[in-house]
Amino acid sequence: MRTSFLYPKKLIFLILLTLILHGRVIFNGFAGDDAILFLNNNFYRSFSNIGMLFSRDYITRPDIVFKNESDNKGSGSVAYRPVLSLTYFLDTQCWGAVPWGYHFTNLLLHLLNTVLIFLLLSEFFLSGRAAFVAALLFSVHPVQSEAVAAIGFRADLLVVFFSLVSVGCWCLFRRHGTCVWASGAVFVFFLAIFSKEAAFFLPLIFFLYDRVYVQSFQRRTELVWFLMCGAVMAVYLYCYTVVFQNQTVLDIWGGWSLLKHAGLITAALGINLKMFLFPTDLISFPGLYLPSILSPVTSEFWGLLFLMTGCLLWVARGIIIRDRTVFWACWFLLTYFPVSNLIPSWNPIALRFMYMPGIAVWILCGVLYDKAFQRNVPILKVMARWGMVLFVGLCAIATLNNEFLWKDNMTIGRAWIARYPKSYKGYEICAEEALKTGKNNDAIYYDEMAIALSPSLNNPSSTAVIEIVSAYLAKNDIMSAELYLDTYPAIDKYAAGMFLRGHIYELKGDVAAAIKAYASAVQISPTPEYGEDLIRLSLKFSDYAAARWALEQELSRSDSPERKKLWQNTYGFYFNEYIYDDIQEVCWH
Repeated sequence: MRTSFLYPKKLIFLILLTLILHGRVIFNGFAGDDAILFLNNNFYRSFSNIGMLFSRDYITRPDIVFKNESDNKGSGSVAYRPVLSLTYFLDTQCWGAVPWGYHFTNLLLHLLNTVLIFLLLSEFFLSGRAAFVAALLFSVHPVQSEAVAAIGFRADLLVVFFSLVSVGCWCLFRRHGTCVWASGAVFVFFLAIFSKEAAFFLPLIFFLYDRVYVQSFQRRTELVWFLMCGAVMAVYLYCYTVVFQNQTVLDIWGGWSLLKHAGLITAALGINLKMFLFPTDLISFPGLYLPSILSPVTSEFWGLLFLMTGCLLWVARGIIIRDRTVFWACWFLLTYFPVSNLIPSWNPIALRFMYMPGIAVWILCGVLYDKAFQRNVPILKVMARWGMVLFVGLCAIATLNNEFLWKDNMTIGRAWIARYPKSYKGYEICAEEALKTGKNNDAIYYDEMAIALSPSLNNPSSTAVIEIVSAYLAKNDIMSAELYLDTYPAIDKYAAGMFLRGHIYELKGDVAAAIKAYASAVQISPTPEYGEDLIRLSLKFSDYAAARWALEQELSRSDSPERKKLWQNTYGFYFNEYIYDDIQEVCWH
């Protein structure tokens, strides 16, 4: 591309600014979902699990994630994104448990996306000035920061990277007519859609490019490539809806009326538009944010509805008359639809969802900025220049703040408490982190607050109850720990709850009750953490039947020979040779 030679200073400035502004993420640790993906999950630690990318076991069940009771949670994703998971495999092999390497990959992807936007726009679509402003806003706006700061949100970085490469290949195909570029566009589209579903409508962007910029769509060869894109879309739909079903969609949709869901979508649109305009007031936390659902009787609902309808009519007219500005409005709509909660999700609002649609917003800003200079009105140029400097400065400050909040879970929890003091979730996060570092008194305080702020006092957050019991046991306060378990008996349905109850019984000397409680924990979730204590205690008091049953539970539920071997090695030291061989013989035959 000639861009890098025409605008080298602009390109270097974008690279340096991106590295300076986002480079601090390298010093962040594992936060948010990162622990579920990498620290408490064996899935990515061995390349032997790559085959599971094509297995139904790829999808992680929500109950495994939320209860956090298994050391093998699968991909950690509830949607089918094998390309994303492949990058996690590569990261884990390269960096192990060192978080800066994972963050470096995210930083590199954001840098590549910024450069690609500038190169692509200035080569095929816009003037150098407009392309520079669009890439600059994409790099610095805090809406883009969440996907960069959190390793677990890399899907948005990947889908934008592959989408931009795919569009670039299509543009080169239409310029030179070489089928190699067209096949590259289809192949990279395949990688994009299997990174995240936000790329689903990318072929329509190809079509609109032909309609608006090339103004031709007649050759049979072009139709062949569109049919190939359609085949990729069909394969993805089959995988998403049949082979790798997203169970959370079905769970969330249950009980929701179409009218109620329309109110949620409309409210989400209003919040998302506000995100772009007011960078200093973004909703970074909580992650599971549910906005107030707009009622159809409110003026805000109808205002946003008329706005959406007017935009759609304007877009339809623009396509007919081949208005190039409308092309970018279509980019926004086609990339916003997959994240607009048309398909229900746990997170109807999140900054990272705007990472791809935001490209169109910044391009439109670049176009307006360029037009202000084309009018050759001095006062207009001064207002545009200093207005842009002020907006970019505010964005940079907000981005630095937002990425600092993702430093670690304790920072996230404290920020959550500060912004949402009536939400129990921030206290729950702080309690978990305090417990990990041995600050038991702090953990008890945070958990007491989390329990008090739970939506239902009779059925509070199970995590908070389990954490406070663990904290009291760490202080050898058996009475207080048992009191909390007895006060909230619903905790017994969780393996962690029964495990803690078994631990209390063991400390009190009630061996039979302890073995029974440990057995219940293994029955709910057969993991080494629970099975080891059951086998240890059973063999200590010569209850060989209980010990053999614990090993049988895991071996019978494991499909992988490696997993079975792990259990045998884990428990082998508990048995004398005769008993262990006997159990191994029974379990395998």
